[in-house]
Amino acid sequence: PVANSPAVANSPAVANSPAVANSPPVANSPAVVAAPSVLPPRVPDRYFRSDHARPYRYHVPFLHDLRELSGFLNPIAPRRHDQLVARAKGRPGLLAHFNVRWLLDHTHTRAVFDPAPLARLFPRAELIPDGTALTHLDTGPRPSLRRAALVESGDAPAALPASDFAPVLAQLVAYRRNRVDLSVAAPAPGILVLAENYAPGWHALIDGSAVPVFRADHMLRAVVVPAGTHRISFLYKPRGHVPLLVAFATALAVLAAFAAHAASSSAASSASSAASSSSASAASSATATATATATATATATAAAPRKV
Repeated sequence: PVANSPAVANSPAVANSPAVANSPPVANSPAVVAAPSVLPPRVPDRYFRSDHARPYRYHVPFLHDLRELSGFLNPIAPRRHDQLVARAKGRPGLLAHFNVRWLLDHTHTRAVFDPAPLARLFPRAELIPDGTALTHLDTGPRPSLRRAALVESGDAPAALPASDFAPVLAQLVAYRRNRVDLSVAAPAPGILVLAENYAPGWHALIDGSAVPVFRADHMLRAVVVPAGTHRISFLYKPRGHVPLLVAFATALAVLAAFAAHAASSSAASSASSAASSSSASAASSATATATATATATATATAAAPRKV
């Protein structure tokens, strides 16, 4: 899936880049290894860019299906995201829990060791105090050795499964703007964690039926999945988006009506001006004609012989 890929070969930031091909691992860091010569342009592969690195142009991630966790300057960045970024500086092993496969800085591209998959099903949850998920992830087992989703007590749904099976990978069916579709074969009830940011506007369907979405692993989306093979869909529909769309459409209609009224008024004004000009011209012509007639009459009278 990588060799001869135009999405990689034509990328000015990747093709023929010695910073990628010759990238050494971070000193004394077992969590980062040297990267291959190219970055695979696949949706499940996410990268993290340090604050001052600019290895890609702004639009390249979107053109080449690359997912980024670090993001760009954003005045409304989620608080939990900022907490992760602050704690992950110099600790790439923590980023691996968030499906980060590539670590980029201003000179090198490195592969993160043992990154978590895009989505997987855990047999159970470990309930932890609020605000402690990052600490548990940072000090606990690496992603491939984990056996439970971390759910803070304030985010926990009414009931959580407590099964006993090895975590199961979910298969990506579709990845689109505001929607992610997955399929998973659950040997028993479990918790599916998708390595994408949680937000209140996200909803989930399992085989077409709505289920609650909750936060797990500090800031990721999760749902409880029953036993069996299922299709899971995450859809972004924030509260109030329908009234917002109605208000937007109403505003457009008002602007269109105002523009039409302005155009009609302008046309009427032009027509009125033209009519006034025509009337003035006609009046001027009549006045000129009358003046000429009077002048001719006076001249003729003056020229006629007088009777003595």
